[in-house]
Amino acid sequence: ALPGGRAGVTWVTVGLVAVALLINVIGFVLAAALLFVCAARGFGSRRPVRDLAIGMALTLPIYWLFNAGLGVSLPPLVNAWI
Repeated sequence: ALPGGRAGVTWVTVGLVAVALLINVIGFVLAAALLFVCAARGFGSRRPVRDLAIGMALTLPIYWLFNAGLGVSLPPLVNAWI
């Protein structure tokens, strides 16, 4: 049996699909933070606002590290229309 059950796997899968579909629309940081929210929900969290804040706090330094430190171009921080 799966530790998180089928619902947990479903939440993580939804997060991965959402990132694939939205990364160029809403930007890397928001898409990755959304993935964090879905993964946390899959592991049983019931606090999406807190999870979003944690996801943003983890994603922003990663974005800057890849862009500034490694010179790897990720999709924009957030797209211009946001």
